[in-house]
Amino acid sequence: MVERKKPADHKPAKGDPISVTSHGVTVSIDPAVFDDMILLTDLRRVQREDDPMLIVDVCEKVFADQYQHVLDSLRNGEGRVPAETFTGFLADVMGKAAPNS
Repeated sequence: MVERKKPADHKPAKGDPISVTSHGVTVSIDPAVFDDMILLTDLRRVQREDDPMLIVDVCEKVFADQYQHVLDSLRNGEGRVPAETFTGFLADVMGKAAPNS
């Protein structure tokens, strides 16, 4: 009987999109998006509160053509997307899509 090799981990192949669900919203994330010093610099500046408005640029980079879908999906009953809800969604998605970042 031939024993099949087991993968060392269950990470998707490099370059394959990762499907992530958070807050009831599913997005497909290209892991390569996190291999970008501009994105990392923007994230650092957001965390240091040098420029918290950069979160919009970060979200546009991470979600790409899904950005509007995410906004629409996270709208509350008043038609707004609370910043706290969105940043919680972003943090959860990033934690799942790039857990070692």
